[in-house]
Amino acid sequence: MMQSWFSKMTTGMIYLGTFCLSVLSFFTTYKGLTILLDPPLAIIGSLGLQIALLGLAWNLMRSRQSKTIHMAVFMVAAAFSIFFSYANFDSSLKSYTRTALARSSYVDTARPILTSYAQAAKEALVKGSYQTDRLSKLAELEEKKGWATIVDEGSDDAYVQSVLEGARRTVKSWKENEGTDYRQGGGKGIILNYIESHIALSIQNVRQVEEYSVLLDSLLLAFGTDDAVDNQYALVNQAWVAFPTSQIAALTSAQPDIAPPPNPSNFVELPESRQQAFQLVIEDLITMDYLAFFSLLLAFAIDFIVIVMAFAGSLRMDDSSALFDRVRQEASRQIKRMSLDNSDAITQTLGKNLDRFKVAGRYDLDVDRFFGEHRQSRKEARITLRRGSELIEDDSVTEVENERPSEHSLTEL
Repeated sequence: MMQSWFSKMTTGMIYLGTFCLSVLSFFTTYKGLTILLDPPLAIIGSLGLQIALLGLAWNLMRSRQSKTIHMAVFMVAAAFSIFFSYANFDSSLKSYTRTALARSSYVDTARPILTSYAQAAKEALVKGSYQTDRLSKLAELEEKKGWATIVDEGSDDAYVQSVLEGARRTVKSWKENEGTDYRQGGGKGIILNYIESHIALSIQNVRQVEEYSVLLDSLLLAFGTDDAVDNQYALVNQAWVAFPTSQIAALTSAQPDIAPPPNPSNFVELPESRQQAFQLVIEDLITMDYLAFFSLLLAFAIDFIVIVMAFAGSLRMDDSSALFDRVRQEASRQIKRMSLDNSDAITQTLGKNLDRFKVAGRYDLDVDRFFGEHRQSRKEARITLRRGSELIEDDSVTEVENERPSEHSLTEL
């Protein structure tokens, strides 16, 4: 009695645990499906997946035909359930970390760009300072001695060299227009005026780059992970728009190559649409950080336990059915080997009785105890068959009586 009660409790616990975990899997799958579908459709889809999983798992081991097809359908349903459960866990976990991660990633990406702006401005200021100082000395030399155009700068500074060459072209143009040589000497003249105009231009360029450097320093101080990605982008974009490209190009004699601000759409804090949310789930599955791995592991664990417990119930049902089927087959073979009248009717009656025992074995009977008692009493149990009369069926004992008795004993069922 105790063994029967324990067996029923074990079976009931298996089915109850499977059902409870299946309900949990239903809700996680449902939440994952809402990323793509409206709630009513997500409920229908999740419910269909769980019914298919439980129905197939509970009956897969008992299936005698098309087991491959059933297994394929089962694997597809399990894959969909696990994926959308993962989508739910990933979205839930990343909702608390995705914002901070997006802001931190944008800062890490944009800060080197701002640093490159500052580096370009710093180099331009160094060159601008040298150029202003050197041109001032050439202007002083020209004003005192008129020797500025005979100085050979070489390749020390391309901008200063271009100013000297421009002064020489000015002298040459004077000669062509006036028809006489330009007298180089002390005091004011076209050469000094030309040099001083470039000194003023260089000073203006330096001043604008200095103003930009001050602006850039203030933007760098305000740039951090506390701001939203859109605000971070606004700061970097302001630095990019205000970048003094022409002034730095004039001071460095080269066109600066600077990168634009990172696109904020590549750093999503929270998805703004279902398509974007699903894309983030797929990207997390491909990149697979520790949170995505934990989400996938959790989704797999829940559905895996449901599957294993459902298989356990299926095997338990399948074991008792197989025992009764073997009893039926063995008894039928022994009855057919005996030369008895109405053997088909006897076999049919035996099958009905076994079907009753099978139902009892599934719900109320300890199968092991039943067959143990059957083996213990099989030597004492006999079914008496008498030739020639009509078969009389009873729920527990079947007897056939006739005028000339002839007994036969049925061996082990």
